[in-house]
Amino acid sequence: MLSIRTPAAWQMILADLALILFLVAMLAVNEDAEFREESESDPELPAIVPIQALYRPGEGAPDIDEWLEQQSPDPRMTLTIVATHRAGAGEEMWERAQALAGPARSTGMAVKVVLREGEASDLYASLGFDEPQ
Repeated sequence: MLSIRTPAAWQMILADLALILFLVAMLAVNEDAEFREESESDPELPAIVPIQALYRPGEGAPDIDEWLEQQSPDPRMTLTIVATHRAGAGEEMWERAQALAGPARSTGMAVKVVLREGEASDLYASLGFDEPQ
């Protein structure tokens, strides 16, 4: 053990104090960085979450209500229906999307329908834990 009379004792004490000061400063910087990340985020953007299940209507596929029963959906889940249409076919795809949403809405599940223009027509539904908008 070092005694105060040892020539290197003051250097050990100074090194300990420097280490403590460094740790306290790092904690303060880390807390400030976490605060900035939370405050600078855009609260209006929905969180992106992975989907839990994907449904595509078509030949040989079960009806949407049968598919929903197979998924045993959680009340916190949202059914998102995405309908992509070619120019001029928006109304037809909107009607198909609404027909797909009907069974889920009748059970009280949150449903979100997204209609967008694209190169080809496409229709699918996904289940996820995103918040309805």
